[in-house]
Amino acid sequence: GLDRFIDFDKPAFVGRGAALAERANPPQTLVVMLEVDATNADATGYEPIWHDGKRVGYVTSGGYGHTLGRSFAMAMVDRSVSAPG
Repeated sequence: GLDRFIDFDKPAFVGRGAALAERANPPQTLVVMLEVDATNADATGYEPIWHDGKRVGYVTSGGYGHTLGRSFAMAMVDRSVSAPG
């Protein structure tokens, strides 16, 4: 999702080929941030993420957001379930 910051009109730069290849064939998993409905425990790494009875990803890290007063997790999930909401 960071390809919007790449100037593909530049004549040449390190990683241009890889960026073009990824643009043509986007990854099937994405990194997302999740709000965790928890009152006494935070998510930790490698916990599975389920959607409609199917494992769609896993937590990479988690913790409590003191400023927001909620628990959050970073996760790798299938592109099909990565939309906000």
